[in-house]
Order: sequence, then structure tokens, then C-alpha cells
Amino acid sequence: MRMSLITTDCMGNQRPRVQHGTSSIQRLCGRLASPFAAQFFAITLAFLITLDPFSCRADDLTIRTGLGQSLSQPITSLVDGQSFRGALTSIAAANGVNLWVQRKVDPTAPVYPGQLTPTVWAALETIAAQRDCVVMAIQDVVLVGHASWVDTMTARLLQQRTAAPTVDVQWDDLTTPTQALIEVTATASDPLPHDLWPANRWVGIDRGIAVALIRGQFEIPTQVDATAQWTRRYESGPWADAVREAAKQADPKSMVRVRDGWMIVRCNVLAHRAITSAILGRALGRPPGADAQVVPVMDDDRKFSLKLINKPASAVLTQLAGAAGRPCTITASAATNCETLVNLEAEEKTLVELVEMVAQQANVQAQWTVTELIVTAKP
Repeated sequence: MRMSLITTDCMGNQRPRVQHGTSSIQRLCGRLASPFAAQFFAITLAFLITLDPFSCRADDLTIRTGLGQSLSQPITSLVDGQSFRGALTSIAAANGVNLWVQRKVDPTAPVYPGQLTPTVWAALETIAAQRDCVVMAIQDVVLVGHASWVDTMTARLLQQRTAAPTVDVQWDDLTTPTQALIEVTATASDPLPHDLWPANRWVGIDRGIAVALIRGQFEIPTQVDATAQWTRRYESGPWADAVREAAKQADPKSMVRVRDGWMIVRCNVLAHRAITSAILGRALGRPPGADAQVVPVMDDDRKFSLKLINKPASAVLTQLAGAAGRPCTITASAATNCETLVNLEAEEKTLVELVEMVAQQANVQAQWTVTELIVTAKP
């Protein structure tokens, strides 16, 4: 008996999977010399047949589901003046991304990355660069920190292939590392060094990975060997050439092969980080037939928090217009006033509200149209 089943893999593709009935296995096993051999062969064969060769592992990277899908989403945002951690958290939380920031990086330092685009991943990379940090997506979490720490943690997580069910983890502000570990394991553990951590939430994370992340803030192993290679699978797509180029640039000894819609890459962790950026940092464009019209600015309910000190009004207005997907036109009559240095501290304001606040300080008039922001002198 032979049954052809349709299975859906982690990238949303439907593929046939062949499964044999028990009678077929029994007939085949009956030819074996001993009952023990027949029984062993039957169990092994049944197990292998039910395996889905198209299933995903936690460290695979695909943009169709999970973390990769969230990080590849288009974005236009502003976080100028926010703290380093606040800026990262605002982008990650708004897009359902699990985040983990190295504790040795000052989380309170203000950042001014300017307009963040074109993808969520690119936004996180741009913010991280403000503090000489790098970003890596691995095992359903985004790591942010100094390159040596991120690469070492990446190597550790690539080696940790646990099969535990995923869990949701959450702790409140001012939680100690030991308490955070208990939230994950639900059991007492050896105490970790004392610290007070900000509130955190991870959704759908492997329990073993969560433990490794917490301990990794203190128990950093020897810095990863720059020549050591690890294998990881990446969804194949229009970025294939960019992946090969990134791999070769970072690791001349890297190896890439394609199988069943995956690019299987063996290279060092620096190359894996470069490949991840090559895939997630690119704007994939709009699908055929998609509505190309920009959202009416009055219907744009996104909220932004900004803290600006002595910034030219012209630059701020141009940045805000860009966040709405529009150019900013400053007429000659308003040019002088738009040289005014503005100071702004705003929490959870819409683009319309922010533009009005800047326009008032510069004593100009700002008008939104369907296609642009026009700044003129007040009548």
C-alpha cells in the first residue's frame, strides 16, 4: 500500500510526502533472516519514512515565517533622542521580535540614527551602529552587542540544538538575573551575579536557548575561533548572489550548496552575520498588483517618540516627511525661518503632531498634500 500525502513546509510550500502502509513494511521485513532483524528494520524504516525532509530547524533563516519574516518587513521610523535600549526595544516590540542586548553596552546613551528604513532588520542594524554594536538573528532571537560577544554567542547557539518545546518568557523591571533564570526554568538554580535588569518578553523561544542567553551575559566562553566553521541553512531567493558574495568576502573558505529550496552554507560566524544582513537588510519590493499609493497622512496612526536638541528645522521637517513616504518642499519664503534650531521632546506623537510642533518653533506653516509636505512662510 502506498499513500501520497501533501505536507506544508516552514516556507509555506506544499510538497508530496510518500508514506508506506504497514503491510508493505511487513512484507519487506519478512525477507530478513531473523525476527529480531526484521523488527529492528521495521522500526527504523517506519521512523525514517515519517521524517519530513523539508522541515525547518530553529537556526534556519527564512523570510516567509517566524523571526525572518518579522525582520524583513518594510519600515520607516524615527527614534532620534531615545536611549539605545529604548530605541531598539521600540522597533523590536512593534514588530514582534525577540531581542537580547549585551549588558556591557550602555543602554541609556541617546542615539540619533535618523530615518530608519527599509526593513526592520536594517533599522536595528542602524541603531546598533550608533554604539559600535552589531546585530545577529539566530534561534528566534536578535542579538545586539559588541562584535566579539555577538559572534561568540552565535557560535554557542549554533551548537545548541535542543528539542525542548518553545515557551513564552516574561519578567518585570528590576528583575535580577537569578530571578530571570527561574522564570525560564521554573526551578531553583545556582545564583548568578547580582544585577537589576529591565522588563523583558520573549515569545516562542526554546527554553534551552533562553537559559543560554541569560547565562551568556556572564559566562562568556573563550572568544570564538575566527577560522572555525558552522553550517546553517538559508532560504534560497533573489539574494542568492549576495549571499555567496558575503560568504566569500568574510570567509574565503566558505562553502555554499543549494538543495530543496535552501542554501546550505558552511562558514565562520562573521560570514554568517554578513549573510544574514544581506538577506534581511534588502527591500524586497512590492508584489505585483499591490497598491502603490501612500497612506493618507491623516490616517497614519503611528506614534513616535523624539528628543531633539539644536537641530535645524529644515532637516527635522525633511526627516518627518520622509517617515510618511513623502518629500519635503521648503519654499523660498520659508527658507530663512527653517534654519531655526529647534528643541523637541515628544512622546507618542503622530507625524502630523510632530510636524506642527516643529513648524510652530520655526514660525512657518506646514501643509500636507497627497504627495508631499509643503512648508511656507506664515501669512
